[in-house]
Amino acid sequence: MDHRRWLVTLALILAAAAPSRAVEDPEPTLDITGVVVGIGAGPLEAVSVVAVAPEGVSLPHGVHPAALTNVDGRFAILDLPRAKYELTVTRQSGVLEELDLFDDFDEPLRIELDVGGVIRGTVRTTDEGGIPGLRVFARPASGEGAHSASAASAVDGSFAIMDLDREQTYDLRTDRPRAVRPSIRMLPAGVLAGVQPDGDPIEIDVAAGNVLAGVVQHADGTPIPRALVWATRRNSVDRSGVIRSVFAGVSARTDRFGRFCIVGVPDGRYRLGVSDIDGRPVTVAARGAEDAVAGERDLEVVVDIAGEIAGTVVDEDGVPLIATLWATPSGPDTPARQVPSDESGAFRMTGLDARWSYRIIAYRAGRVPVVLDAVRVGTRDHRVVLRTGLAVTGRIEYEDGRPVPRIPLSVESLGVDGVRGMVSQEGETDEDGRFRVTGLPEGPIRVSTSLARSDKRTRTVGSVDADAGDDVVIVVRVTRY
Repeated sequence: MDHRRWLVTLALILAAAAPSRAVEDPEPTLDITGVVVGIGAGPLEAVSVVAVAPEGVSLPHGVHPAALTNVDGRFAILDLPRAKYELTVTRQSGVLEELDLFDDFDEPLRIELDVGGVIRGTVRTTDEGGIPGLRVFARPASGEGAHSASAASAVDGSFAIMDLDREQTYDLRTDRPRAVRPSIRMLPAGVLAGVQPDGDPIEIDVAAGNVLAGVVQHADGTPIPRALVWATRRNSVDRSGVIRSVFAGVSARTDRFGRFCIVGVPDGRYRLGVSDIDGRPVTVAARGAEDAVAGERDLEVVVDIAGEIAGTVVDEDGVPLIATLWATPSGPDTPARQVPSDESGAFRMTGLDARWSYRIIAYRAGRVPVVLDAVRVGTRDHRVVLRTGLAVTGRIEYEDGRPVPRIPLSVESLGVDGVRGMVSQEGETDEDGRFRVTGLPEGPIRVSTSLARSDKRTRTVGSVDADAGDDVVIVVRVTRY
C-alpha cells in the first residue's frame, strides 16, 4: 500500500472516532508469577510461559506477555492489563501445554505438568558420593517402539529422565566421566538394565576416582549458585628449583544450593578458588579451601562479601517490587551488571570489582527511577523506593482537531539529578487520542510521538515541552515522506 493510500485510510478511520472525553485513571495491572513443576520430576527449568489475552484486550506498548522459568522453575510476567488469561506452557522438548483460563493471579501459581513416565535416581562414585554433569541415557530394553531420552545429573548426582513410555522398561547408561590424570582419558561408564518408569529412585555406580566436593557460600553462610570452582595443585618444585603450579581439575559449577563436585582428581593437595559467578568474572579472592586433599567432600569455599552489593526494592507503601537494576562501575575495563529483584523485592549483584564504586539505577515501568551514586562494594542494606511520581495527561490531534488514536508516545525527563533522559516512560493514546503516563519526577519533560516511515524508520511528528503533572496537547503535522 503506497503512502498516499495509507493516509486516506487513516483519515477515514479517524473521522469515525468518537468525541474526546476526560482522562480516566489507568486500568489496574497484574503480575503473573509462579512455579512450573513436572509431576514426579520436580521444578522445570527453561520452560516458556506465555499469557494469551482474551479477544478485545490489547497489551500496552513495551509489555511482554512471556517468560522463561529459572533453575527453580519460577517465572514472572509483569504489568499485564487485568483480565482472564490462557497460559501456554512449552517445555524444552517441544511439548506444548495449553492450560485453562485464569483470572485469579493474586497468589503465585503452581503449574503441574504431566511429563510422562519418569526415571529418577543418582549417579554416584564407588564411595557413594554423587557425580555431577554426567548425561544419563535411557533406551527401550526391547530396542523398538518407544523413543530414547536423556538427562544430565545435577551437582549432587541426581537426575530425572522424562517423557518415557510407562509400558516400557529401559536400559540406562551414563557418559564416561572425563578424568584429570593425563594417562587416563576416560573413566568407565555406569550401566543399569531393566528400569521401569515411575518407580523408586535408582542408583548408578560409576568409578570416578577421587573427587573434591563441597559448597561455595558468602561469609554469612548464604550459598552462591552458578559459581565456577577450579582446583590448582599445590606448588611443587622441579629439579631445577623452579616452582610450578599445575592446573589439576576440570572446573565444576555450583548448583542452586551452592554445591559443587570435581571428579577424577589425582592424589595430592589442592588450592580451590572461584573464577566467575553466573558467567560474570569475580575479582575478589575466595578463601576456606587453600589446602584441600583429593577425596574431601565437605569443603567450604567462601567468597568475600566485598564482591557484592545487595538490598531490596519497594514502593512508597513498603510493598516489595520486581524491578530491573543496572550497576555501572566508576573504573575502566570493568563490565556493568544488570539484575532483577525477586518477588520479595530482594536483589543481589555479585562478582563486582572491589576497586571501584558503582552507580546503580533501579527501574520499573510506571515508576520514577532511582539513582544511587558512589555505592561501595560490600554494602548489602540498600532500600530502593520506586514511587509512582507525577503523571502527564493530554491529547494528540491533527491540525484540524481530529484525534489520533492508538499512537505510541514517549515522555522524557529533561533533568533529574543531572541525568538528562534517564527517566523515560512510554504510553499510547486511546480511541479519542487521550493518554496518561505516570512515573515522572518533578520538573520539565518532553512528550513526543512518532510514526513509521515508508522505509520502516520512525520520524517524530509532534512534541511538546511541559512540566510533570501538566495536561498537554500535541498537534501532529503529517507530511508526505
